[in-house]
Amino acid sequence: MKSNVIPFAQKRKNCLQPLNIPVPPTLEEAICYPGEERYVALWWTRCGEDIVYDDGLCSGTGYSYGWLAYARHAIVAPILSRLDYMDFDLRDAPAKERLLLDRYKRCFMFGPTEFVMISMKTGNNITEYDCPLIELSVDQLAEINDAFGKITSFTSKELERRVEEHHRQIRSMLTWLDELQASRGV
Repeated sequence: MKSNVIPFAQKRKNCLQPLNIPVPPTLEEAICYPGEERYVALWWTRCGEDIVYDDGLCSGTGYSYGWLAYARHAIVAPILSRLDYMDFDLRDAPAKERLLLDRYKRCFMFGPTEFVMISMKTGNNITEYDCPLIELSVDQLAEINDAFGKITSFTSKELERRVEEHHRQIRSMLTWLDELQASRGV
């Protein structure tokens, strides 16, 4: 006998579904998203155990522990655990859906990967003409190479300071979620 229940992921075809989960004001810092764009696509890769971000201008892997602290929180996990936003699932196939963070409204939406990426790019007003090719002279290239040569590494004390600051940001995010959960009586 065939069930009339439509799986959660099949209910929406070409739309973004708002998710009723809180978005802490420090989430971006906790996952080390470096950009400033309004819309940011997020997904998890099991291959490297990483949270990946893409805002149309920059993309990369974020801080996994920050994401896991958020995604596993009692007020967030029941909703995120139902979604297929992981890049490699049990079938070793790319996930068909992504999360879309609206940094202004502090909310998440969820939908098909292609639709999320198009929405993110059009929402951030990115077109193929926004990044024209730049022609550089040999002297300009040499100047750029010199600038990269002047980048200095940081000491182990600076690394420790940065790690502690990041852990402070994650604790701040979790405190915010805990307080929200307590105020809702959940």
